[in-house]
Amino acid sequence: MSPADVVIQESARLRALGWNPLAINNHCGFCPFPHSSWRDNGMPEDVFARFVRKGCHGLQIPTGTRWRLAVVDVDGAYGLTTWEQLCVYNPCPTTVTGRTPRDGWQFYFAIPDGITSLPKVDLWKGAGDHQGIELLADRCLARCAPSYKEIEGCKVQYRWIPGRAPWEFQMATLPQWIIDRSLESVKQPSAWMPTRSTCNKESRHSWQSIDSKRRSSGNSWRSVLDSVHDKVGVCSQWGLRVVGTSPNQSGWIKCRSIFREDRNPSAMFQVSRGIYWEPTLPKAMSYVDVMMALRGVDISTVLRELEQTCRAS
Repeated sequence: MSPADVVIQESARLRALGWNPLAINNHCGFCPFPHSSWRDNGMPEDVFARFVRKGCHGLQIPTGTRWRLAVVDVDGAYGLTTWEQLCVYNPCPTTVTGRTPRDGWQFYFAIPDGITSLPKVDLWKGAGDHQGIELLADRCLARCAPSYKEIEGCKVQYRWIPGRAPWEFQMATLPQWIIDRSLESVKQPSAWMPTRSTCNKESRHSWQSIDSKRRSSGNSWRSVLDSVHDKVGVCSQWGLRVVGTSPNQSGWIKCRSIFREDRNPSAMFQVSRGIYWEPTLPKAMSYVDVMMALRGVDISTVLRELEQTCRAS
């Protein structure tokens, strides 16, 4: 079967499911025609076949509320691990799944009825290119099999996971927590008042440079940290907004971000080691880092106040 026949066959399968496949030129990554109207209204099969015969041997799928389709696009070496971490507390059903040429993942979901707008949003952004988790929704396009990309001179295809192709597996409904993240991204700021540290543009990343301060303070911060038995309790008194009362089997408990309102809790706190993590951070924050961010103070002040708390208890 020729590449053109494969594309036509795959597009017919997707069209039967109510999707709107568009032809794509694998070499340049764009359709060779002004497809904006076809993206919203569908494309006649004979027109589609004509462009495929001219060399458009890839497919891209319009997403969003028009087609009741959303795709969570997971890229990067830590992408899948981060996605699984996000799903520890947030429900995420098994659904139609594809792989991308750079070893990424695509999870396809049905947009529930009643949702009239669903903006594209980053669920997590890593460092560098092709590192992140992105919700492809309104006005977006998702490439799928049998498209390919040329990577280091080799043609690497998009592909469906066996048994998880859209014509083999029932597509799950997009989880509410992802919908909330999307809608939250376009809302006006609420009346929530951030701490002094969150108002500082440098505060979010200031913790990355405090290792030298720790070394200059000797081992005192380690001894103080070891003496804090109820790390969650003390952190909560300082402003950590914990959700729930019981950690999971790995000792993580859900909490809200210390950098924003975070109406749908996206962060986690390790109760025994005092480690804080959220998807927007390049690495986890230590207990002292969290205290510095919550209070907007230096490490000496954090250690002094922790010592006072320990003596009082």
